[in-house]
Amino acid sequence: MGPRKYPVELLRLKRLHVRMYAHDPERGYVAELISRAEAGYKGETTVDNYLRGLRLPGKSMLLRNIRLQIREEYVAQFDTLLITERGIWIIEAKMIRGSLRLLPNPRRMERTDESGAVLTMDCPILQLENQKTGLGEWLEERGLFLPIRGVVAFATRNTWTGLPENAPIVSVKELKSMLIKSVNQSPPPDRSFSSLNEVVNRLVAEELGPDMRSFEEMGIKHGPLKEGTICENCFASLERKGERKFQCPQCKAQVEGNPVTRALRDYFLVFKPWITNREFCKFAGLRCLSTGNRYLMQHELDRGLRSVHHFDARKHLEGMELRKVKRDSL
Repeated sequence: MGPRKYPVELLRLKRLHVRMYAHDPERGYVAELISRAEAGYKGETTVDNYLRGLRLPGKSMLLRNIRLQIREEYVAQFDTLLITERGIWIIEAKMIRGSLRLLPNPRRMERTDESGAVLTMDCPILQLENQKTGLGEWLEERGLFLPIRGVVAFATRNTWTGLPENAPIVSVKELKSMLIKSVNQSPPPDRSFSSLNEVVNRLVAEELGPDMRSFEEMGIKHGPLKEGTICENCFASLERKGERKFQCPQCKAQVEGNPVTRALRDYFLVFKPWITNREFCKFAGLRCLSTGNRYLMQHELDRGLRSVHHFDARKHLEGMELRKVKRDSL
């Protein structure tokens, strides 16, 4: 349903990294998380490109970036769900370079890079099996049923060792033909199958949206963070030279766009998803409450009691920026 959106979780990590001080011992770890998330996103968009023009018998629909509460302690995230009248196909994208080896007992995968360094990773087949089980539980609890199948699509060229025969792993270039063959060979729907629309509507209605937990809850123990307007070139704090004019005292780079609006976005993504006008003025270094209120009212935010402005990433982001209020609604 529509193109894949830029991952809010990745954007949050990037903005956290920008606002961390250089001496913060967690900064390297956050950079590593960003690298992994960027590789994952690249793999997902590569899958999207190879699925363009996919034609299947009967009705079908693609859902992207679906997060579901399976149990109280278990949230599952699905890169792509292909939902057809004959069943659901979970499509997991992987962007892992190097030679790969699957090992049993315990099931795991080893990656060997060009330098010969070996990294142990989770088994992608086991991950897929857990997702199939979780989605099956979710459907059953709601009185829904569709057969569930799945595939792991690798967006890189890899040399494999220990890959079982008929393993649900394909190159992304084979993905479209594999799905067409799998759907065509699947039994047609019978009376026990839930309708495609019923399943899709329930998935969309209960999708959790981006992970907006605090970074502490996610295990990131960062130190103090930079407040105010930030230079996007060197990440130093900007100096105000006028009402709308800023300068970086460190790199002297030209300030593009509106750093105050970016500061507001960062507050929601990094600090907390609600703010008062007074808090915003203090954070962004605005001297006048009326100026802060003008900035807040320019953006599509939920207005709560006591002048609290609430942020919902699903509604209030347009790409990587805050969504502006349309002029005809001002």
